[in-house]
Amino acid sequence: MLLLAALLALGGPASAIGKRPADAPAPLDCRPLATAGCWFVPKLAPGGEPALLVYFRGFWRGHGDGRVPPGEREASARQALDFYGLEAAASGAGAVLLVTGSSDAEVTENEVTAVERELGVSFKKLYLAAHSGGYNGLLKSLPNLRQPSRIVMLDDFYFTEAASAKLVAERVDAGAECSGFYTAHNEDRWRRGFKERVRCAVEKRDDLGHEGGVNACLGPLLQGGTCP
Repeated sequence: MLLLAALLALGGPASAIGKRPADAPAPLDCRPLATAGCWFVPKLAPGGEPALLVYFRGFWRGHGDGRVPPGEREASARQALDFYGLEAAASGAGAVLLVTGSSDAEVTENEVTAVERELGVSFKKLYLAAHSGGYNGLLKSLPNLRQPSRIVMLDDFYFTEAASAKLVAERVDAGAECSGFYTAHNEDRWRRGFKERVRCAVEKRDDLGHEGGVNACLGPLLQGGTCP
């Protein structure tokens, strides 16, 4: 708890590295976490215990199969943190953020408890969000994590198998809220593989796009709203 309080007192863990122009933004201090990616404490309201948001990133640059080597996952996670505006979404939800660095990266209770120990807190809520190919990491992680409070599906409907949808449905049936969006290129898979199998408030948003929808929708969806 002392580390978390210190980070909050500084307005979040962003810190300068060496000398930089006065008007340059401080780099985000996303701390490496095993082979999963990195974790980050955004600006949070004082008091109370934070939630944890696990963001399963999609494919990254030249890695066509979505598998990023362990040595590149920290950089990949940092890119997702910046590109998709994840800091603001996590801050609005009152959550510490864990970002995976590969679309197939699994997050287990070991990673969650490692962050809890580092911060001296116990996360009261767990939010899971997956974008694009990040469905791989989400589906691998669901059986090995504590019950989530919310699952956000960010145009990640690249599966049609009943067994895959069942992994999400089991957590929703146990009490997790579920919401998200899809675009036209995933509409058929969403209808065949997900729509009738999971109670999830998913809307079609071609106007936002596969990438832009993350920036626009993640924050509101984490707080129980809808895409703007």
